[in-house]
Amino acid sequence: MSLIVSEALIERLADWGVDRPADVRGAVTRAPDHDGPVLVDVNVNPDEPPLPGKVEYQQAKKFAQAFLKGQPRKATIATTLFKDKIQQLKS
Repeated sequence: MSLIVSEALIERLADWGVDRPADVRGAVTRAPDHDGPVLVDVNVNPDEPPLPGKVEYQQAKKFAQAFLKGQPRKATIATTLFKDKIQQLKS
């Protein structure tokens, strides 16, 4: 892709920032209606573990290994995991 084409795409780029979970659906729904490329930039909780909703054993095992090796925010992510599990047990 040439520099001119890249610059043209960037000029047409719609950049929608989303700060609240309630606003994600609206931004994603609007995206296909925009005449050009769209970036939906969603701010997420940095302490939320990067795991899918349903986790298989191997995924959890590899996550735990990687987590213990070098995660700088271990304590806060572990706290979030614990809180999520408590909420899950309550419902």
